[in-house]
Amino acid sequence: KPAPSPKPVPTPVPAAATPGAEQWTVQLGSFASRTNAESLLARVKASGAGGFILPLTDGGKTSYRVRAGPVAGRGAADRLRQDLER
Repeated sequence: KPAPSPKPVPTPVPAAATPGAEQWTVQLGSFASRTNAESLLARVKASGAGGFILPLTDGGKTSYRVRAGPVAGRGAADRLRQDLER
């Protein structure tokens, strides 16, 4: 089964960011294993894109979401997604 296409998602902007600037990230995957998430993040960073791991605990289980970005606006997030798909 092919992996789902990454999707851009809005990211909260830190208080120090430019007022009104909307920041977006692209979620690339969600893993039960932090090691697998770190492996994907290393590949993302090797491509020149920024990224991070966002841990999420639900029902006592933690998953590790790998996101690329943030970038300014949805258009930039769509371009980042397309670049990463290549």
